[in-house]
Amino acid sequence: MRLRTVWVVWPLLALLFVVLSGCNGELPEGDVRISTAPTPPVVGPTRIVVEAREEDGNPVEGGRAVLRGVGPAAETEVELEETGQGRYIVPDFPLEQSGTWTLTAVLDLPDGRTWERSTEVRVLSGGL
Repeated sequence: MRLRTVWVVWPLLALLFVVLSGCNGELPEGDVRISTAPTPPVVGPTRIVVEAREEDGNPVEGGRAVLRGVGPAAETEVELEETGQGRYIVPDFPLEQSGTWTLTAVLDLPDGRTWERSTEVRVLSGGL
């Protein structure tokens, strides 16, 4: 009987641990979107726009935003310029190599919160 109890209790404890480790006690954040122009991006200077909105849809303004790009053999970090209405841009982010890049936007908000969002983009060589 004791062996059966162990087989039931341990999986339940493991499941509880997994569920609780995913909770950090914070309220849900808003929405952060990262887009490129052109889409899909090609090797060379690329316009990147980060849009940040609170959960209620209001734009996040007055923050400091940094964009980090990690490519196949390159890494670049630049500060984004705030243009208003929750938009932060870098007009010529240097995507120097073709392949998969991870773009990470880090926003330090005026109220002390920090949001971080990442997305992967496939950078094309640009040749036909």
